[in-house]
Amino acid sequence: MKMRIVALMLMMVYVLTLSVNINATVALSTASTSNEAYVISVDDFSKVFSGPYSKETVSKLTAERGLQTTNISVSNILLNREMLSCTINLTVGGKLVKLPISGKLASGVRNQLGMNSIVVEVPGKVSGYTVRLFEIVNDSKEDTWLLYDSLDASNSVSGKPHMRIYLEDQNGVLYLMESALPTVLQKLSSNSYPQADKYKDAIFWATDIVEHTFEKIPVTDELIAEFGLSTNARNLEDYLYWMPESAYYDTFYVGNTKNVCSSLPYVKYLHKDLDSSADTTWIVAFNVAEHNSVGGTTLYGYNSIYYTNLDISIACGDYTTMLETSHEGRMYEYDSTTEIFGNAAEITIGFLKSTWPSLPIGSTYVSLLGLLDNMTNLPLAYHTITLGSSSADLFSNKVCAVRENLGVKRISECTDRQGANNVVIHDVGDYYTIHLDVTRIGSPESTTTTMGMLMFSFDVWSGTTKRNTLYATIPLGYTVYAPGGG
Repeated sequence: MKMRIVALMLMMVYVLTLSVNINATVALSTASTSNEAYVISVDDFSKVFSGPYSKETVSKLTAERGLQTTNISVSNILLNREMLSCTINLTVGGKLVKLPISGKLASGVRNQLGMNSIVVEVPGKVSGYTVRLFEIVNDSKEDTWLLYDSLDASNSVSGKPHMRIYLEDQNGVLYLMESALPTVLQKLSSNSYPQADKYKDAIFWATDIVEHTFEKIPVTDELIAEFGLSTNARNLEDYLYWMPESAYYDTFYVGNTKNVCSSLPYVKYLHKDLDSSADTTWIVAFNVAEHNSVGGTTLYGYNSIYYTNLDISIACGDYTTMLETSHEGRMYEYDSTTEIFGNAAEITIGFLKSTWPSLPIGSTYVSLLGLLDNMTNLPLAYHTITLGSSSADLFSNKVCAVRENLGVKRISECTDRQGANNVVIHDVGDYYTIHLDVTRIGSPESTTTTMGMLMFSFDVWSGTTKRNTLYATIPLGYTVYAPGGG
């Protein structure tokens, strides 16, 4: 009996020990790396690290002490599943500053290029310092995105596993470190982690401190094809497309790497005739086509151009009412970290609906325009909706118009983008779609041709600069068939 008790106790100790081992943090305190860090003000950064290499500019700033160096090292590296922690030791003004850093591991943008890039997403500030970029490049490919290459080839870590840590203090001074990757971190694979927050990734970390050239390019058939779109609708059963007169291009350099962000917002909509008492569905969708040429290579989902304050109003015409509305989409908010909202997520939208006091007969462009203009000027009420959920009842049989506004939600990523082998991947980007359940109301004596209306507006942003506000008003002609088709 005693032997059985002892055996059971030993078994329990073994199980507890196993549990501890499984959940324990793996300490790598002996792993460290060090190098000199370049020290430069945010104001001077774009002169040295934003544009084609200029030896004269570098020499001038170095002579004027605008570009200095200091000692920096990384120690006490710890891994715990998807988290990495370490201590950054930085010499500032002859004093040692120790910064305890911790962040989630994520797959970097260069995974699209076949490079094993892992980003450490460090939130907030640490002792007044912001980690603008913490990238682990566990790869031996040549790295053209390094900053040191434009200053001192002897310090270059291109073609070797390396890490990049770029810090900013509260006075707008940057500390730029590029060093060899500790051997123990060379086991990390970007395929093990979700996609990184683009605002903490290798392209966007410096977009707010470099100069941008923003351009509008006229939209032509050739440009539409370049964005991978086709607008060949032929009848009312097809989606129709609205596009602005111009697409947007934003060009900037980070280091010697040239980024050309291209973006084309568009609205596609579908409205149908009412040929019986059965309901039909009208659809309005806001989408984006985009890409970023980075050093001549095309990437998707990392674009500096985005759209906010999307405001959509829809009105129907004679003998028609709206019964229900439902919503699909994917969008995000950014406030030092990015929060993604997709189907099944709850979001708050501005919402209004309008009803006719009596059944509308003789709707005209002018009357519908006046109705939607009036809705635009009314203060919005705010409602919580679930993206991708079932329809929401409008609670009236005389609803003739609805208005919805997304406010600060951002839409930027390509809705249909090319993946491996140029296969188009659908619904991975940002979009907002409204479905309206529309039905006939009343009984026209004969088949009637009538008109609805679609009105929308949105703001165009590049980085932190609002570039434009676009508006459009589109008539929606359709037929309401009399009972029996007469």
